[in-house]
Amino acid sequence: VVDWREGSGGGDIPRPFLWHGENYLLKMCNDVDFLSECDTLVAALKVEKEKMVRNPLMLPNTLDEASEDNSDLDSAITDPKKLKERQILRASEKILLMEEKFKDAVEAQGDEAGGNKGNNNAGD
Repeated sequence: VVDWREGSGGGDIPRPFLWHGENYLLKMCNDVDFLSECDTLVAALKVEKEKMVRNPLMLPNTLDEASEDNSDLDSAITDPKKLKERQILRASEKILLMEEKFKDAVEAQGDEAGGNKGNNNAGD
């Protein structure tokens, strides 16, 4: 999605990647929340239900718990292949968080201008 966006010539305003009319990156943030309701899966994964909500990448932290530096959560990874994989997931996490911030900023600008609360069609 990021490569598509960079090649789309969207200028200063990043164009959302729409899937069935919805911003796909924003949709991803909650796409797998329903898994937290499957008790068998929660038990098999040995993960707290709360850690499966707003955690589309199934990292040790949710998107709400994410920070600029999650190295403390990743410091135990010693296998270079697994560390590279985690770094890719962390980069993806940052992209999702940036998309949410951008959406919030666009909505705030719309509110300040006196209209369009909830309008998420920036760049369409």
